[in-house]
Amino acid sequence: MHTCTHHYATHGIPEDLVSDGGPPFNSNLMTNFFREWGIKHYVTQPNFPRANGQIERAVQTVKNSLTKVAEEGKYLYAVLLDCSIQPAKDMPSPTEPLMGRKLRTFLPSHPGQLKPIFDVERAREA
Repeated sequence: MHTCTHHYATHGIPEDLVSDGGPPFNSNLMTNFFREWGIKHYVTQPNFPRANGQIERAVQTVKNSLTKVAEEGKYLYAVLLDCSIQPAKDMPSPTEPLMGRKLRTFLPSHPGQLKPIFDVERAREA
């Protein structure tokens, strides 16, 4: 629960949370937490492989990345950055909506792609 409050303090409280209903999410403590914080918790069905498959694929990607860090001596946070900037099918990367822009990485990119989608100068003036 502490991890959730830390993330929510940084990124805001979600309206909905989808999980497989595993041990971190099926306790009375978490049920009460979701109710107190106004979060609707949706549990995916075991026979709904598309939702579970997306989650399992994400877990597999992170595990493979962590293995690569250990084997090749790469920087953990550089690998996690690579994971967070990968767009999904027909969707932006997870970081784009959160940050309001694409993130700069070790891959070359045009500076125009890194500009925020909001007017920074106007925000500075305000």
